[in-house]
Amino acid sequence: MWKFCAFLLPLPLSAATPGIWEPFSTETNAGAWGLYDFLNQATSYPEWFDDGEAGENADPYAGAIFLNDPDAADEPILYNQPYLIFADEFVGDGDFVGDFHASQIAGMEVDVLITFPELLESCDLTFISNSGGETITYYSDFFAGDSFPDPVNWTTLSVTFDQQWFIFDEELQEYFEVEITDEVLGDVVEVGIRFFPTATNQTVWAPGIDNFALTPTIIAPVPVPDFVDGKFVMTYEATPGNRYLIEEFNVATESWEDFAGESETTQSGTSQTFETSVAPGKALLRISAEPDYQEVVSTGIAPGP
Repeated sequence: MWKFCAFLLPLPLSAATPGIWEPFSTETNAGAWGLYDFLNQATSYPEWFDDGEAGENADPYAGAIFLNDPDAADEPILYNQPYLIFADEFVGDGDFVGDFHASQIAGMEVDVLITFPELLESCDLTFISNSGGETITYYSDFFAGDSFPDPVNWTTLSVTFDQQWFIFDEELQEYFEVEITDEVLGDVVEVGIRFFPTATNQTVWAPGIDNFALTPTIIAPVPVPDFVDGKFVMTYEATPGNRYLIEEFNVATESWEDFAGESETTQSGTSQTFETSVAPGKALLRISAEPDYQEVVSTGIAPGP
């Protein structure tokens, strides 16, 4: 397995949004991301693939078309340069960078389309931390090309920060295991995914990515019950990146059901209040929590190379 590790030096920021989600719905959104070509050490933009002809089922995505290696022999022509597709402070309002620890971001996830798995050696997810003033790139375990499905379909790759991660020692030219600490997550300045085609690849193709997101930590709220003016009142704190729903246990069906008249709560980071009249009999209630993904909006493309 061959890898490279040189990256740009982004600027540190202070904000991060748990549950932020990039579906690449517009070309502007795709243009806010960066594409780094390791062969030429040049930065540009990922390709935007608009399947508008699909009508209401359209689902655009981004990718990177592998180009030929200009230093390779004329025969055969090789298309084997690795790519990094990344988000930094230019995506949205810097939603993908900042203090991941304070924002309780659990990991990263992305949908990947590999149309020719046999032409992909591997891919991995990455992030850059500037904690302590030192810029260090961290790499997830790799996903081998032969691990992608046949017949070809979109595959969700997800990693959490409590899994095994690696750093690269340039002097020794080796990867070493490393623990992701709260300090490391305190100042993340870039997130991305790298693709490594096989060294002998002779075909033009483009891996695709979609639905890149920062996975929020799911935190069950602690309800505080009370009785006020003949009503049962329950308050709880909503955690950013979480969606909540009040549910009631149905004794007849032995299952949890949505409490009548209650809709999902997504006002993250605020105090929530639920109340209902006190009727004869008993009821068992709970607050269920799940991830709350919010689409990022980028109003301009990143500065050109």
